[in-house]
Amino acid sequence: METDDVSTSLTEAQPMEIEITRELPPIDLPPVTFENIRDRLKQSYVLLGFWFFFFKKFLFSLKSVTDLNSKHKIEHEKLQGTYEISQQSLQKNTVDYPKMEKEYQFYQKYRAYLYSFVECYNEKVCCSSKRSFSYSTKISSR
Repeated sequence: METDDVSTSLTEAQPMEIEITRELPPIDLPPVTFENIRDRLKQSYVLLGFWFFFFKKFLFSLKSVTDLNSKHKIEHEKLQGTYEISQQSLQKNTVDYPKMEKEYQFYQKYRAYLYSFVECYNEKVCCSSKRSFSYSTKISSR
């Protein structure tokens, strides 16, 4: 039974009485006058004015930065659209070089053919004009 008393005494909290005795040093407070209160209020208003000016300037710069950011976003979207249009036109206008080479060879052969045709035609015209002139003189002489 004694063991039960020991176990309960260990688990139960026993109130302790402690007496704190400490003396605080005397505090010398400044005298409170109307001038002191007025001066402290002026100082707080000056600080408040500084913070208000700083905050106002910060808001103005924040607004200008957000305006600039929105302008840059609009410009970026325009450039992105232009880039996509350019990419699409490049894909449409891809050149088939073997086909181009065949067309170039065809046009060169066609040019040579026309050149020789025109030379031949010029020779024939000269010959035919001489014949027609001689023919017309023969007819007129009769």
